[in-house]
Formats: sequence, structure tokens, C-alpha cells
Amino acid sequence: MRSLAAWCVLVAGCGGHGSDGCPGARPSIADCYSGLFFAECGGDDTQRFACRTDDSTCKWFQGCVAAGYVASNCPSQDLCCIYQWPFKDEFDEGVLFSALHGYGTAAWDRSRAMRITVAFDPAISAGDLVVTCSGSIPTEESPCAGPEPYSVRLLDTLIVGIGHVDLQPGWVLWAEVDLEATPVAMGRVCKAPATDLQVRMCRSGTDVECAESGSVRLNRAPSSPADLPGLVVMIDVLFADGLRFEASFVR
Repeated sequence: MRSLAAWCVLVAGCGGHGSDGCPGARPSIADCYSGLFFAECGGDDTQRFACRTDDSTCKWFQGCVAAGYVASNCPSQDLCCIYQWPFKDEFDEGVLFSALHGYGTAAWDRSRAMRITVAFDPAISAGDLVVTCSGSIPTEESPCAGPEPYSVRLLDTLIVGIGHVDLQPGWVLWAEVDLEATPVAMGRVCKAPATDLQVRMCRSGTDVECAESGSVRLNRAPSSPADLPGLVVMIDVLFADGLRFEASFVR
């Protein structure tokens, strides 16, 4: 039996661009519920991988693809169907490779790996970033080696990154908190493999390791990017490999 990738090449069905999945005019990304690597803009239930035409950054869309993004014609279960790549020629290969390497090629959505509890406690406090690792200590480069840079962003979700993005081999840590999840806010904390290698190649179905249990504590739920200064973040999670990762800081 031929693989899906081979079939796509034979029939040229994975070349060009995919459908945008929108029932009418495509919405702006600002009108979607958007996180680090996913967006919900209405439309059908098909997962579509799409990248911006201006800066080559990408997201997985649940249904409709926002204006300004171009959808891959590869299906979600075989994202690298065009000669081990999601697109024929478009987009900055370095930016796209970094995204596919760091977040994997398995589809992301709002609920995947959202198993970390989130609590809000105005009484907690912290200073500069402190990272503590215990249990199965990683041998490769990681935020456990410290000191590490960190970043905090607010889209519709709160996003935290800890570590150097150019480690080889190694990983950085990212956390995403869905502040509007029902019935309560939930989060995911994952390891993003980091590398300075940039090649036009990916493998469909690759995954990244996300924490199995733990908590993220915040002193408040930020209402806008302007509300991020003074935000206290405490992360305490356990990965399947036995690593316990703890971090705290004030933005």
C-alpha cells in the first residue's frame, strides 16, 4: 500500500494551498480565539495548518483559517506530505523549521495536553526567575542548567517561555494558560526541542513531551498585555520521564 505522502505526490493533491474552511468572509486573527500554536475562528471541524504571508509564523486552525494566513494542502495526520514539507515553496524555511521542530507536527488545538491546574492567589510573591529541577535531571541542555531568560506574552491565552532557543541539543520550556477555559482555567507545560539546525525537512506525526500533572499559580489573571508587569508566575509540574520542574518569577 502506498503511503499518504507518496499518494499526494502522485496525484499532486498536496501541492498548492488548502481550503480556508470559512463559510463566508475570512475573519481577522484578532477576531479568533488564538493561542501560541492554535486558533479557533469558526467554520468546520477540520484542523488546518496555516502560516502568515508576512512573517512565516504558523498556527493550527480548528476550522476556518484567518485572513493573512495560507493553509497547507497536507492533511492534519500527514503534515509533511510534500516531499517532507507542508508547503511547496512559500515561507521562510528557517522560521517554519523552528516551529515544526519545537512544537512537533502533530496537530494542536485548545484542549490538547491541558491537564495542569491553574490557581489564582493574590498573596503569592516572587523575585527574579528561580528554577529548581529534581528527580530525573536532564543530561542535555535545558532550563535546569540556569540562569535562563524568560518571556511572558498574552494573546487570548497566557504564554510563558523559559530557556535559550538556540540550544543544540536541548530543550526550552513553554507553558500556556487558557484563562477562559470552562469550568475553570487550565494549562499545559511542555518541552520544546531546541536546535540551531535549519533544514527543509519534517516528519509527520512527531510529538513533544508535555507535563503529566502539576500546577501553575498566578497572583491574578492579566486582562491585557499592559497588565503583565507585576504578574507573579509559579510553575510546579511533573513529566513522565520523572523530571519535576519548578520555576517562579515576577514579570
